[in-house]
Amino acid sequence: MNSKVRNWIFRLACLIFAWLAVSAVLAEWIRLSLRIATGNAPPWRSTFASQLLVWSPWLVLAPVALALGRRWVHRPGGLARWTLRMVAALFVALGLNVGFVAWELSSRGTWSLEATLRVAVANGALPVLVHAFLIALLVGVGWGRQQARLRRRRHELWIEARREALVAKLRPHFLFNALNAVAALVDRDPPAARRMLASVGDLLRGTLEGTDRPEVPLGEEQTLLSRYLDVERVRYGDRLRWEEEILVPDDTLVPPLLLQPLVENAFHHGLARDRTAGLVRLRIEGAGSEEGEPSLRVTVEDDGPGPPPRPRFGIGLGSTRDRLEVLYGPGASLRLGRREPKGAVVEAILPWRRVP
Repeated sequence: MNSKVRNWIFRLACLIFAWLAVSAVLAEWIRLSLRIATGNAPPWRSTFASQLLVWSPWLVLAPVALALGRRWVHRPGGLARWTLRMVAALFVALGLNVGFVAWELSSRGTWSLEATLRVAVANGALPVLVHAFLIALLVGVGWGRQQARLRRRRHELWIEARREALVAKLRPHFLFNALNAVAALVDRDPPAARRMLASVGDLLRGTLEGTDRPEVPLGEEQTLLSRYLDVERVRYGDRLRWEEEILVPDDTLVPPLLLQPLVENAFHHGLARDRTAGLVRLRIEGAGSEEGEPSLRVTVEDDGPGPPPRPRFGIGLGSTRDRLEVLYGPGASLRLGRREPKGAVVEAILPWRRVP
């Protein structure tokens, strides 16, 4: 059974339940009114059966009214126009009810304004008002759900557009740094510069192919990171001491281009500024959050000069922090601090998810 059939069955069940509930409530209200007025009340079963008969047209008219209401109310300015139509239809129904009662009393020779209004209110006005209230309630609920879906969709589109803009901002930043590294090797070591250009091409190809999804498996990010490390190994040679400790499975989901900016920060602000530095360490592990939900901790350390007392994020870390905020909200964070006794440490916290 598909979702559309289940949805129709649910709506039909709600309609029948409303029919039974309204009939039962009005039957009891009529019995209570007669008991107060005359001291006697008709049997509940016969009163309930008569109300079921009176409200049986509602089973046919309500779906039509709801369909028209949804068609009108979901258009621009449709809620106001639908409300005006509903009020106009209500006055027409009440007017027809009063006219019918007046005609019936006139045919019996007992017409009077007071009697007409009393009989009209007792016999027809209440069902009309209850019917209008139920239709307005159901259409209003449907309109509210539609507005909630539209707001949720607009938010999703905003998140996607924001994520794509941040990724696009990150690509030229990396390309600028990579080309600077190649330029530094052109005169000093042309063969190394050629190898670096080949590695940069492979890395850019992988970067362009893998950023069209909000999350990717960690294994793909590690492959992309290994291409970036090939570039930096050509640049730093034996000076580079790379260490990594991955304590989570490869199917862990992370945002694309998460690891590279963190590691690139260690090279650009650590090794490039201190000729005695050479350590870059990556550690990925699971951790529990304050709310008890599993979190993923990604830590990158270097033994460079370290950040200033009041560190500021550049393009790479800033874009990464913004992407984490867009994707995960308060469930993610990015922190830059000093490493003891020397260097910097960048720590990213995000929800721990795995490929379903």
